[in-house]
Amino acid sequence: MLNDSDLTPFLAPRGIAVVGASREPGKLGYFLARNLISSGYAGGIHLINPRGGSLLGRAMIASILDAPDPLDL
Repeated sequence: MLNDSDLTPFLAPRGIAVVGASREPGKLGYFLARNLISSGYAGGIHLINPRGGSLLGRAMIASILDAPDPLDL
């Protein structure tokens, strides 16, 4: 049986990685990144794309292993 603390990473994540972030507006990775950024989410948002670059004014990192903050989702 789960208690409230077991769900904390899902309900109040410290950081979120968007694996497959894309600069192309028609792709899911763009949509997810845009919505997270525009929602005002206070935790770390890490955009993962092996090609690097930037998206919506944020740097994309090549690997989830390069994320500087804790990731829960």
